[in-house]
Parts: sequence; structure tokens; C-alpha cells
Amino acid sequence: MKHLLDETVRLCQMAGEAILQVYHSAEDIDIQTKTDNSPVTAADLAAHHILELGLANLLGDVPVLSEEGEIPSAEIRAQWRRYWGTRDFPSKNDKKSCSPR
Repeated sequence: MKHLLDETVRLCQMAGEAILQVYHSAEDIDIQTKTDNSPVTAADLAAHHILELGLANLLGDVPVLSEEGEIPSAEIRAQWRRYWGTRDFPSKNDKKSCSPR
């Protein structure tokens, strides 16, 4: 169990470092718009790739839900007990906002 926790923390730190690189790299965050008109940044994509691959390698039978990845149907997601989401990156407001959706 300790190995699982240590690896999860390491992945989160790696994703956080990738986010901070983007956060500190420019005055303005380059915000793209997805097909659903929601924002996506290079930081979103960097964190997504790190976490999706890392978590799949760590726990292949646990689904990874990310707005930047393929979204399973509502029927499938309804069977999941919980998942995490983030917001407020594009506004650069220094809020730490992570909540179950």
C-alpha cells in the first residue's frame, strides 16, 4: 500500500511541476477552446498526459477521467463512486481548487 501511495504522490508532483512550468512561462495563459466551448491550456494537457499514463501503469483496472481525454458515457460514469476535477487555472488566481464532481 505504501508503494501505491508513494507512486501516486510522485505522479501528482510531476503533474504539478508541469502545470507550474506553464503557469510561470508566460504572462498570459494561452487558452484554447474545446468543441464544447470549455477552456483548455497547455498545462491541462501536460498534467493529463502525465496522470493518465502514470495511473494506467499503476492501477490499470481503475478508470482515469479527464476532460482532456475520452469521456465515457454517462451510463458508465454513473457506476463510478467518485472522481476528481480541477478548475481556475486559466484565471491565474492562485486558488487551489480540487473537488469531486
